[in-house]
Amino acid sequence: MSKLVLLSDQTSVSVDEHTAILRENAFHPCRGLFQDGQYAPESFAAVYTKGVLEITPFIRDILKKIDYLLASGGSLEIDYYLSEDMYVGGEYIRPLSFFMYEFSLAVGARFKLQQKAIDNGICRLCFKKVDHCLPIGDKIERWSFGIVSDGRKNNRVNSIIQQIQDMGVPEYEILICGPAPDQHLPISTRVIDDRDLYWDIRPPITAKKNRIIKKACFNNIVLIHDRISFPTNWYQQIKTYGNHFEVLCVQILDEETQSQRVQDWLYLSGDLLDYRHTKGALLPYHLWRPDLYVDGGCLIAKKHILEPIMYNERLHWGEAEDVDLSRRLYQAGVMINFDAGCHVLTSTHRHPGQATKNTVFERWKAAIGLRTRLARGLKNRQQQQAFESFRKKPVYNWYQ
Repeated sequence: MSKLVLLSDQTSVSVDEHTAILRENAFHPCRGLFQDGQYAPESFAAVYTKGVLEITPFIRDILKKIDYLLASGGSLEIDYYLSEDMYVGGEYIRPLSFFMYEFSLAVGARFKLQQKAIDNGICRLCFKKVDHCLPIGDKIERWSFGIVSDGRKNNRVNSIIQQIQDMGVPEYEILICGPAPDQHLPISTRVIDDRDLYWDIRPPITAKKNRIIKKACFNNIVLIHDRISFPTNWYQQIKTYGNHFEVLCVQILDEETQSQRVQDWLYLSGDLLDYRHTKGALLPYHLWRPDLYVDGGCLIAKKHILEPIMYNERLHWGEAEDVDLSRRLYQAGVMINFDAGCHVLTSTHRHPGQATKNTVFERWKAAIGLRTRLARGLKNRQQQQAFESFRKKPVYNWYQ
């Protein structure tokens, strides 16, 4: 196994033939890390980084992918440039406490801090990775497909079952929560009784999904409504992305033309109680935001990620249950990624919400905050200049 150095574009580096170099622009939440085959999961014995984690908006994605690259038992060393205040935000540099919050949420369960030293405004953190990224038995060849149905689209459910059978997945199961669509189902298909879940006239969509998650035998789960269908090459598409993800969004296209996006990469900002100021829309495929959410029609995720969180069963279909799950996943340190190279199809859909216009109140708040932002501006520019000088310092054989 070799070593890896992760640096910004501004940092020059001198390494030996056993050390690989990755720049921060190699990481993005909307791109897989192993698609080009250049690197293998958990193939590096040591990783060193400086000048990246302090300001990147994609800190969680980078930390997850460092975890995916580093072997169990390997070491992670970080030279972290300290902001003036390690506990309060609003500066150019991410405070150390904010970084450690993100680190501990994202990967802290597998990394032990073994050394921490501060010298001349730089904090060196040395971690040891003590466990593998994926649970034992988690392989890209093993999938649990969960279908939520109410028994009114049995022909369609049978069609989805056939699509899954024809995709060539080596090991799979199909779980249907709802009435059986046929008396003669394939041996790979199980029906989960949902009759006890109906408490009132609202569809108990969250309870049905939780029941599928609990019953799933494999760690890779695809959870769909019966309006979703699969192209014949879906399994090959997901294999290209790879098995290292937590929650993965893919394109959702209309079945008729397969050219229209349908609720596949969405965000909803703001508190639902402050409904006049919430904003929601489709995101361009190359953008990522922390307030994005996974549409309830198609969820691709790991069972070990979902089980501690689960859907809120007090919420029903059409009650922002997918927004609620996505926000709680994010608060728990989970990363939601996107793969534009993989897609599913949908027969019906509801249009996503459109961003609301700026209100007078919002403009008033912006004006009040302008003075504070201007006051911070000079201080942040000075801090930025000092940080850029730190980033430009060459790295020579950091591991010796």
